Amino acid sequence: PKAGRWKVSAEISADQPAKLGIGIRQKPPVVAEIPATGDATSWRVIDFGELELPASEIVLQLKPLKEGWKGGPRLRRLWLAPATVASPAP
Repeated sequence: PKAGRWKVSAEISADQPAKLGIGIRQKPPVVAEIPATGDATSWRVIDFGELELPASEIVLQLKPLKEGWKGGPRLRRLWLAPATVASPAP
């Protein structure tokens, strides 16, 4: 309902390491290095960082990055959580 920053994480399995970006057309994607998890049944939660999203309906795009693409990771879940601003230490 409103624009803001979101923490992006995903549950992924991969036979080989790869780089994957998640984003929207108007902005550069946030990129994560996906480690090899072993096989199709070995899942791992990967943090992508934060993504700025507008206050409208959007389409998230998953983009393989050519320089780090060695195969297709499998995506099981994707999470978006509001990014919070940490309070400064006293």
